[in-house]
Amino acid sequence: MLNHRSRFRGLGTALAGALMFATVAHAQIVPARMFCPADGPIPVRIDEPRDGGVPRPPAELPEPVPMEVELIRASSGEVIDRRAVLPGEADAAALFPRIWSDREHGALYLQLRAAGRRVGSPLVLTAMLASPPYAPRTDRSGAPMFPPPDRRSPVYCGVRVEPLRHLVFETTRGQMRFALRPDAAPATVWFFSRLVEGGLYDGTPFHTVASLRPGAEPDFVQGGDPTGTGKGGAGMMIDLEESPLPHTFGTLSMARAADPNSASSQFFICTGGPAAATLNNRYAVFAQLVGGAETLRALAASPVSPDNRTIDPPRIIAASLVDAPPFGEGPPPARDPLGERPSR
Repeated sequence: MLNHRSRFRGLGTALAGALMFATVAHAQIVPARMFCPADGPIPVRIDEPRDGGVPRPPAELPEPVPMEVELIRASSGEVIDRRAVLPGEADAAALFPRIWSDREHGALYLQLRAAGRRVGSPLVLTAMLASPPYAPRTDRSGAPMFPPPDRRSPVYCGVRVEPLRHLVFETTRGQMRFALRPDAAPATVWFFSRLVEGGLYDGTPFHTVASLRPGAEPDFVQGGDPTGTGKGGAGMMIDLEESPLPHTFGTLSMARAADPNSASSQFFICTGGPAAATLNNRYAVFAQLVGGAETLRALAASPVSPDNRTIDPPRIIAASLVDAPPFGEGPPPARDPLGERPSR
């Protein structure tokens, strides 16, 4: 259950995904690079709204659209600073010196406002930590044991800068859309996004539909194995990241073997069973379903063999990353069409 046996580590060609910025044609804040060392510049380009954005002033009023950038603390949604800006190249570190002076380990957002409203996807600034918290061992029950906060001393190295994205799975049962959560699991979101951009998930099956309790309705749907056997992976792995998000209907989480730091490409999507709560703090939740609840239900209804393998596996036709809405304007988490399932 929730296992794979890929034992290879390494980054391989994952950094190729760093060149994805050219695809952000309609973003209003575009990063010039992904990795920005501490105390250096954070170069960005600020574009004026285009068609479909804020209406332009009449021709007889040549004044430009007033714009400003907000600095938002992801954990609370608090706007902690804002600055007026002009179109063109800018240095976010110069606009907001507190990025380097505060050196927050949590995520920050840069959000453009034009003519008084938020426009375009925000940029996500996630801390680059030399020694991020991971689980070096497990307890007797197999639960990961993270170091206590007072024993963590990760070295702050700078920030990663990317547009906030949504994940879209086009499947043989319909479409699903997930809001990625770099504020909760930044390393996992980054790792998974590179696999999506590299095309790893295109054509792969949902190979398992299973319950965590004998005889109960399915608790999760699992996929992401290029071999379709439940034993494959991407040839590299990521340490288990401590995510505060619970396993509930529509949450996307990384599958792994018994070693807590063995996640590769396989993932599972929770289908609403209360038993999924037993997975909290054991697996890294990094995204939430915001569209396509009926598709998830259809996947969960796939016929399976006695070992929980799908008999005629539904597949991911294509996986892609798309621009997220402005901060605070995205769709809410999807609700289970069948309603809340009672505990047994």
